[in-house]
Amino acid sequence: MTSSARLIAAFVVLIFQVLPSLADECDEIAGRLAANVPGLTFKARYDPKPPSAGIEPGQIVEVHYQHRFGGTIEIFCYPTTYSMMPVVTADTDTVYPTAEFLQFVAKLAAAELGGEWKALLPSVSRCHRVALKSRSNSADVELKSGLIHCIVYREPDFKKAQFEISKPNRSRHSGSQRP
Repeated sequence: MTSSARLIAAFVVLIFQVLPSLADECDEIAGRLAANVPGLTFKARYDPKPPSAGIEPGQIVEVHYQHRFGGTIEIFCYPTTYSMMPVVTADTDTVYPTAEFLQFVAKLAAAELGGEWKALLPSVSRCHRVALKSRSNSADVELKSGLIHCIVYREPDFKKAQFEISKPNRSRHSGSQRP
């Protein structure tokens, strides 16, 4: 067996070892959110394809929910070889979400990061306020238990607010503004 064939075989074995744990982690997060956050409706789940399918390595497991505020909840679980770990995103179809939606995001953050949603609500609100004022239309609020990253999209045909929740040591978008 040539060295390149051995390398490909090792890569295939590595991918198949990573994928089950990646799917288990994503399923665990999805189950925790569904159990702790009322109003989620399962929409779809996407699993990575093996390298033999001709798809680049580094795919992600995704779980999607719909929520009653007109947007989606998405869980993105990356392979352990990536610097990013699971991220929970929530979006709504307006730049100015309601107080009820911000409470909903705080409940998601509590389910993912731990703690009480009422204690996380000021951080969620501050993240959104800073993103609205930022030139980059984004902001980060760092917590001991994780990070809340907010993005405001204001294009004429694409207006929404998006919140990303992740645990410590997770890579973030460049250009974020820290409040």
